[in-house]
Amino acid sequence: MKKKLFFLCLILWLLFSCRDKRPKYYYLSLNNYITSVKIKGGIIDSLENGDWSFYDSKDKLLSKGVFEKGMRNGEWLYSIDNIKPKLTWQIYSNDSLFFKINYLSDWKIVPDNENIFHASFQKTDSLKGKYLLVDKITNDTNKIKPAELSDLYLDMIKEHFEIKTINRFILTNNNRKVFLNIIEHIRYQKSFMIYQASFDINDNTYDIIYSTDDLSDLSGIIYFNIIESCFVRNIRVINPLYPYVFSKH
Repeated sequence: MKKKLFFLCLILWLLFSCRDKRPKYYYLSLNNYITSVKIKGGIIDSLENGDWSFYDSKDKLLSKGVFEKGMRNGEWLYSIDNIKPKLTWQIYSNDSLFFKINYLSDWKIVPDNENIFHASFQKTDSLKGKYLLVDKITNDTNKIKPAELSDLYLDMIKEHFEIKTINRFILTNNNRKVFLNIIEHIRYQKSFMIYQASFDINDNTYDIIYSTDDLSDLSGIIYFNIIESCFVRNIRVINPLYPYVFSKH
């Protein structure tokens, strides 16, 4: 009897010790903020790797694809309001700057000595309002903070364009505050969305700007996927293994 009890306790200990010990994963998208989701996927060295899929609390698929060390890689399927778009993600890496970011396969990288990263939509002049930029703002003479940059950027957009809607947030994640401007405005007699995030890495201020004429929820999902898979100085800008806290800015 004692031997049976011993083996039962051993089996229970093995079962509990082998349970999935991955930290909770948080899912973020513009108009569909979900604090936590059901996931299928592996984490190695605190980064997503291999085949992944995301489900809401009712087991409805949100997205699925492949991660490579925290970066989306290749074709991903999304489910948005009964529409199932497929997006193909690529990885840009600059080893000298310790920088990497996801971008979509139908964008082209634009040579740019002033910004860390610049991509525009294929067959589209980036001056026409469709682009992704990552920039380091702080230098030896300019010590602007992320909150100030966020205000100045909004003032600049107001000065040059007709504004339709403005949403401003402070996203706190892993002890980092990211100041978000989400602005719908008129440019070239057409509605555009701009997503602009200001944040601090190692006492330097950076921003990530995404401008698009796609007014659907997909544009916000794309943007948040990008900033979740952006590493500056080898530091992840926002990390979905830590909770997101939103407040108004």
